[in-house]
Amino acid sequence: MQTSRSIGKSVFAGLAGFLAVVLLSLGTDQLFHSAGVFPP
Repeated sequence: MQTSRSIGKSVFAGLAGFLAVVLLSLGTDQLFHSAGVFPP
């Protein structure tokens, strides 16, 4: 059975990963828009 500290780390890791994916997605989207790859 996991301790509460281990569960907290897992939750934080999941949230951090989700946030990284969102930020990279938005950043890439913005880059493509400014490069004219996608219409504004």
